[in-house]
Amino acid sequence: MATSASRPRRRSTEMLQLVVMCCGALGMLAGLVPPLISGPVGLTLIIGLALGMGLHMFISVRAGRTIVRALIEVVLTGLLAFGMTYGCIWYFTVYLAAQPDLWQFTIGVPTPSPVR
Repeated sequence: MATSASRPRRRSTEMLQLVVMCCGALGMLAGLVPPLISGPVGLTLIIGLALGMGLHMFISVRAGRTIVRALIEVVLTGLLAFGMTYGCIWYFTVYLAAQPDLWQFTIGVPTPSPVR
């Protein structure tokens, strides 16, 4: 059973997980289907993100942390989650797919080395 001192920290961590999930989902949408961000799906994720940010900061302050620390935690983790997800998807769908020799495999006999 959790003690009363660890309960706010656990709830704060759960709200931070909500922020990471929403930012990761937004990064996926931005990389794969950008028009969905301006629709109801994107709006739902943005509302979840704002709710998670607000609750994380509120619970963290009630647990004894400063509001600056809570704000830095939530902003850095959100930016990392969005950036890493969007960056990976952008790399595979835009950059790697635009390489001209991506699907050219040289199958055959290797050239012999010159004999001395």
